[in-house]
Amino acid sequence: MTTQRHVLESFLEDDYSLIAIHCQEEDYNLAFLLNKYLNLNLKKKANNLDINHKGAPISFPLFEYVDEKSHSTIYLLGNTYKSKNQKITSAGSLFEEHYEEKTYFLIPEFKKINFLIKICSDNPKYIEKKLLAEILKLPLVITAYALDYTTLKSNQNLNFN
Repeated sequence: MTTQRHVLESFLEDDYSLIAIHCQEEDYNLAFLLNKYLNLNLKKKANNLDINHKGAPISFPLFEYVDEKSHSTIYLLGNTYKSKNQKITSAGSLFEEHYEEKTYFLIPEFKKINFLIKICSDNPKYIEKKLLAEILKLPLVITAYALDYTTLKSNQNLNFN
């Protein structure tokens, strides 16, 4: 009797696409623009995308749109998080307050990217091409382009759902 083995590699792979966006707007303004001009319905998630970086909690803004018709989910993620830490130093008998600002990145390899769009779908490349063409038309977007997530060192930061 012979046995047959079937390898189900396609189920193990994540099926999504990434679009990198350079835009100086706040996250909620970009979400509003995408909703208005691309007919999306991005909504702020109740919980941000939280990641631990050397024991420090870092929180990135996260918006979500679920399209029931095309069975796809689109996420808008901020790539930067800025934290302010208060430092008190003594200068003689008086205390001086200083604020130390640190910037963290969701994708540290691309520090100039402001936002990411993650497209989860059966055919994410098709949706990516459609969205990318429309995003590039937005007046406040400096540039946008497709990003290959398989080449990222920190692609584990994008594993949420």
